[in-house]
Amino acid sequence: MKLSFLISGIQTFLSGPAPEEEIQISSIEYDSRQVTPGALFVAIPGEAVDGHRYIDSAIEKGAVAVVGERQPKTISVPFIQVANARVALADISAAFYGNPAEKLTLIGVTGTNGKTTTTYILESIFKAAGHNCGVMGTVNTRYNGFQSPSTMTTPESRDIQKTLSEMVEAGVTHAVMEVSSHALALQRVQGCRFDAAIFTNLTQDHLDYHGSMESYWEMKKRLFAHHLKEGGKGIINSASEKGRELITKPLCPVFSVGSEASSLTTRNISVGIDCMTGEFVTKEGSVPFSSRSTGRYNLENILCAAGAALSTGISMEAIVEGIRAFKVPGRLEWVENSRKLHLFVDYAHTPDALENVLSTLRSLVPGRLISVFGCGGDRDRTKRPLMGEIGTRLSDLAVITSDNPRTEDPWRILEDVIAGVGPDLIKHDAEKPLPRHLPKGYVVEPDRKKAIAIAVNAALPGDTILIAGKGHETYQVIGDTRIDFDDRVEVARAVENAT
Repeated sequence: MKLSFLISGIQTFLSGPAPEEEIQISSIEYDSRQVTPGALFVAIPGEAVDGHRYIDSAIEKGAVAVVGERQPKTISVPFIQVANARVALADISAAFYGNPAEKLTLIGVTGTNGKTTTTYILESIFKAAGHNCGVMGTVNTRYNGFQSPSTMTTPESRDIQKTLSEMVEAGVTHAVMEVSSHALALQRVQGCRFDAAIFTNLTQDHLDYHGSMESYWEMKKRLFAHHLKEGGKGIINSASEKGRELITKPLCPVFSVGSEASSLTTRNISVGIDCMTGEFVTKEGSVPFSSRSTGRYNLENILCAAGAALSTGISMEAIVEGIRAFKVPGRLEWVENSRKLHLFVDYAHTPDALENVLSTLRSLVPGRLISVFGCGGDRDRTKRPLMGEIGTRLSDLAVITSDNPRTEDPWRILEDVIAGVGPDLIKHDAEKPLPRHLPKGYVVEPDRKKAIAIAVNAALPGDTILIAGKGHETYQVIGDTRIDFDDRVEVARAVENAT
């Protein structure tokens, strides 16, 4: 593709040697290690690494032109100077891949909690309606039998455009994308316009990056203010305080869900340990539904997905069928076992998510509730005592352990979590076998495998164990290394080896 075409839509200043003839671009790259002959290299100022440092390396590997914010002292290929390299990367990538977002019914999902579950529900609904659906999110990217694990919730803009283009080529008609606050702040969805944008909720998370809840909120609002197609709607959860703000001070046309005054609501809800039933209510009447998921917070996710489907022309019959059929890995996922325990693995890693899932289980289970949870390293420290308070308050036994400690000392993380534990709560000794009828309290064990075993060995038939924080993840990050670790595998193994 011609370089002149790719940069025609962005404000640029061209320097470096003038091309003798029209430059043809074979690929767009932002990682110099991936450059091949004929590539256009876009130098991005990153959080840890500045792409401008690798311009010479990109040229050595065959880059025929470079886009960046700061002109090098010397350069042997044309240099296109731009005000914002991230915006330029997104716009150039969209042009290079033929603006695939415009060829799809595209749904974006943002919010602190519930994004992944909502995408799975929508995928199931679109399939029930007979549409070919693709998904990009926290767990993976998937379409037409293809599946690739995700390294981040929302990929870099070039990767988004490339994937959407591949979806279009594969016959995908409807695509669903988790849109993180980081992605909005870093312009990754620039070049994408959505037919519907879902807001689930806003609770404390990512303050290590955004600095304040207000800044975090401002990033979330960008999706609704700047990234909708003409006629696109914001699907807003009225159960969320910030959702109600978006309804009363709209940034786009709104389709609200949840409250009696909303476009879509529910009634006659019945919640069990492994299912939920009720009725959808619209202006046209009511329709019964059932789901294998449980909990009021999942009801909000179901409403958000159903609202987005309705706003894009999906029938209520397909919506009900899709909701009946969906299943999400690592979200209140039940683990089969021979000890008559209720074992669940869940991704809950924020204070609000942990409180939601523990409160749901507390209201449903007949026996004791045992939780295993921790907090990630190199992330928001302010949420750690909140997690400690919630986990110990709502559990009969809380086993506080490591999540992904990354480069932090696991004991420092645990100390931050323990700071939120009530002073009157009993701390049990992790080095001694716990009696099965022990009083309410907590245990501290930094080794996650040992922590899961402690929870299982302390449980009686009929008790419930929640292992929270990692959900679908099949690894643990310790230092700079990923090791194989799957909570579902480890808890099943702990049951087999239980004393």
